[in-house]
Amino acid sequence: MTIGPGFAYTLLGQAEVAKNAFGVAGALPFTEMGIGTGTTKPTNADAALEAEIFRAPFVLTRNGANLTCSLTVPQGTVSVDTPITEFVIVNAHSNGVILCREVRSPVIIGASTGAIFEMKPFFSARVVA
Repeated sequence: MTIGPGFAYTLLGQAEVAKNAFGVAGALPFTEMGIGTGTTKPTNADAALEAEIFRAPFVLTRNGANLTCSLTVPQGTVSVDTPITEFVIVNAHSNGVILCREVRSPVIIGASTGAIFEMKPFFSARVVA
């Protein structure tokens, strides 16, 4: 399933959600968000970020049924100003299964600054700080 330009749920991610929902042994919850510089349009077969820059646990907030994943990217994460164009929600710090991948217009992370990104895994990603 593809939603809007530049957003796709992955087939493996949808299967992992189903495993989590029904308590299948070995299923891992989605706890991390990753950012990168890839620009290839997402597909439901994506297995990773195209060009990963950073990945870390996100902070999950809920407003009713609406979920928001917030990722803080620390100052000094990049050595030069870097255009961030892709976002994923994933269930492991290394490798793992991605739930969804989104590609958007570039947002620059400065070499001497950090950033906070939000991704609504059922909507879209945006920079908030």
